[in-house]
Amino acid sequence: MGQKKDLQFSIELSSNLIYNIVYTKEKEDAFLLSAFKNFLITFGISVVVFGLIAYFTVSYAVSAMTETPGEAAQPDDPQDTDISFETTAPPDIGDDLPEIKGQSFNVLLIGTDLQEGRFDDYDPNLWLWELEKYEMLEVSDETLESQSGLFRYRTAEADSMVVMRVDKEKREFTFTYIPGNMIVLAEGGEIEIGTLYSSKGVDILRQKVEAVTGLRIDYHVCVSVEELEAVVNEIGIVDFNVPCSMEYVDEFQDLVIDLPKGNTRLAGSGAAQLLRFNGYTGGSENRGTTTVKYIMALMSRAASPSNKTSVAQLYEKIYELVDTNLTVEFLLENVDLIFSYSDYNCYELTYPGKYTADEDGNQIFEPEIKNAINMFYSYRLPYDIKQ
Repeated sequence: MGQKKDLQFSIELSSNLIYNIVYTKEKEDAFLLSAFKNFLITFGISVVVFGLIAYFTVSYAVSAMTETPGEAAQPDDPQDTDISFETTAPPDIGDDLPEIKGQSFNVLLIGTDLQEGRFDDYDPNLWLWELEKYEMLEVSDETLESQSGLFRYRTAEADSMVVMRVDKEKREFTFTYIPGNMIVLAEGGEIEIGTLYSSKGVDILRQKVEAVTGLRIDYHVCVSVEELEAVVNEIGIVDFNVPCSMEYVDEFQDLVIDLPKGNTRLAGSGAAQLLRFNGYTGGSENRGTTTVKYIMALMSRAASPSNKTSVAQLYEKIYELVDTNLTVEFLLENVDLIFSYSDYNCYELTYPGKYTADEDGNQIFEPEIKNAINMFYSYRLPYDIKQ
């Protein structure tokens, strides 16, 4: 009886073990099946999601390569057939330009109506300032007494002036015309600025130009009519567009001007006629504008590459012809800067004011000095600003 119970217990135990093994196996199979299903579902979703991402990314890249920046590509637009693949703007090399030797400076160009080679009846007082300056013998009192008041003596005046500013840092040349008949305060009253040349000398004239511009004038170049002709002949013929027909005769000055309107080639004599003409009838052209345009054309001719090989000889010839405090050594030190003229910005700064007539009917220029100083303020070189 006891053995029968033990057998039955063993059978039940075995049955339970087999059931547990089978049940556990089924659970594991079910679990694996479920995990596999989850994997398939996750994998499918991932494929769809990443496929969509890849699709839109590639589409955007292709679109970016074939569209003009800032506007959508039009497949039917024939202008889009020439595709540019440049994706970055060219670098700004403005600050990487090679360093130019030299230093910035301002120079006052003075044109006088002196013609010593043609006339010998200039006022004996004319050059007293120069005699004093160089401590030369003065004109005797007897000479002054014998000639005073007997004749109408000639005077030499600064007929016109141009302030040329050479700015190395800003890479620009500027030109400003200063009329010789500009009214300024000097010698206890109002006078024309050009008369200071004969009465007070170049240094005082330069100081007055500094006063009406606020600019420091480092150097001056003073050239007479005859010297101008010689200088231009040394530099070379200049092609120039004469703005209007220029015809004028003045027997007292032995002056004949006869230049047709239009493009022409001007040597020394023609340049002198152009710059001395003052018969403009209105419009945008006037003596100042024409003078500046011619000087700019002359500068372009002088700073042409063909002159650079013989620049020392050219400077020496010009130096002998004009009255200047510039030295050949200074010009040679600044030769690279001067010959950068064609690469720099070059333009005219018009002095503010107006032309009118005095009580005798003579033309004068009334300057707006405060406006001029304000205008020149932003163009000053670092050392120009004075206390």
